[in-house]
Amino acid sequence: MAEQPGLVVVGHGPAGAAAAQAFRELDGTTPVTIIGGESLSCYARPRLPEVVAGQIEPGAIRLHPDDWYAARNLNLRLCLDAVSLDAGRHCLLLSNGEELPYRKLILAMGGAPVQPPIAGLPLENVFVLRTAEDALNLRRYSQGKQTAALIGGGLLGLEAGAALTRLGLRVVVIEVAPWLLPRQVDQEGSALLQEKLIPAGFEFFLGAGVSALEQREGQVVIRLNQGLEIKADLALLSAGIRSRTELVQGSEIKTNRGILVDDRMQTTLPDIFAAGDVAEWRGTVAGLWAASQAMGRVAGTNAAGGDTHYPGLVPSTTLKVAGVELCSQGDIHAPLAQTLVRRTPENWVKVFLRDGRVIGSIQIGRTAGALQFKRLMDLGLSVIGFEAALLETGFDFNRIPGFHS
Repeated sequence: MAEQPGLVVVGHGPAGAAAAQAFRELDGTTPVTIIGGESLSCYARPRLPEVVAGQIEPGAIRLHPDDWYAARNLNLRLCLDAVSLDAGRHCLLLSNGEELPYRKLILAMGGAPVQPPIAGLPLENVFVLRTAEDALNLRRYSQGKQTAALIGGGLLGLEAGAALTRLGLRVVVIEVAPWLLPRQVDQEGSALLQEKLIPAGFEFFLGAGVSALEQREGQVVIRLNQGLEIKADLALLSAGIRSRTELVQGSEIKTNRGILVDDRMQTTLPDIFAAGDVAEWRGTVAGLWAASQAMGRVAGTNAAGGDTHYPGLVPSTTLKVAGVELCSQGDIHAPLAQTLVRRTPENWVKVFLRDGRVIGSIQIGRTAGALQFKRLMDLGLSVIGFEAALLETGFDFNRIPGFHS
C-alpha cells in the first residue's frame, strides 16, 4: 500500500467528478485518487445516443481534457474497479489486485442497467446502452440492419431508438406500462408524443410485457405475454437502472434500493460518503444528471471538512427525439392538482397547480418557458391571478411578485 492515504473517489460519472472537484476547491494538498471503470474519463452520458447515430465520437463528449486532472493534482486511474471494501482498515481492493488505502471515501459507482427476468437472456443481438462502449457496440451491430426492438420506453431508450432511426432502422417500442414515459408524462401528453413519433419510424406496443426472447435465423424473436411474436434484427433493453451497491454488501454501510445517505451525503460510516445514482436520499434514488452533480458537490465539500447540505432538486427531464422536444418538471402526478392546458399546432403545455403555486409542468413541442416554470417551483411563488396568462406565448414571468430572471 504505497500510496499515501487521502481521498478516494470510486466512480467517475457526474457525481464522482463533481465530488473530486469540490474537494479540491477546499483542500489543495490532500492526495485525491479517482477510480473509473471505463477507458474514458467522465463524459456526458445523456449524449450517448449521438454516438450511436454516428454524429459524434465518445472522446468528444468528455467533460474535461486529460490535462485538467493533472492541473488540479487529481490522480485519475481508469480501467479499474473497486471489488471489495474493508472499512475497518480504511482500504479498498482494486480489480488489479492492488490494495488502496483511504482517509475519506466517496462512493459514486452509479447505476447499472436493470436486467429484466426474461427467459432467453443473454443473446448476442440484445444490447443495453449505459456506457460509451455500449454505444459503439450498438452502432457497429446496427450497420446494414433494418429493424430494432426497444424493450422499455424510457427516456434514454427513446433517444437511442431515434438514433437507430437515423441509421435507417425501423424501431418497435414495447412498453409494459399503458403509455410511454409514465414517470415523466401523463396519459394525455404521452398520446400526443406517440402521435408525433410514429411518422419518424416508430411503432408502439403499449401495455405489453415480454415473456421470452430467442434467436432465430439471425433475428431476435420477442414473445409478448399476449402470445404475439415480434421479430427484429436487434433488441435494446431499456428497463431502467439499479444502484450498484455490490461493493458495500456485507459491510456496516446500510442500503435499501441504494446506499442510504443523510443530507450531508454521509453514509452510516463517518468517513464514507455516497452520491449520484448509487445513493438513496430520503427514500429516493434520483437517477438524474443534475441531481448527481449536486450530490457529488455536497459529498466532496463535506469530505474536505466543509458543512453543506443537499437541498434536493425539482425533478427535471428533457427529451429530444426526431425533432420533438419534451420537458417534464416537478410533480406531474400530484392528486387533486389543478391543471392548466394549452395546445397549439406547434406546442402542448400542461401546468399543475396546488394552493396557487406551480408544482409541475409538461411541455411537448417548443419548450420555451421551461426554465421559468422550474424557477417558480424552486421559489414556491404564488401565481394566483396569473393562471391564464402563464400559458401565453411570450408571457413575462417578471410580472409575478418575487420572480426575477
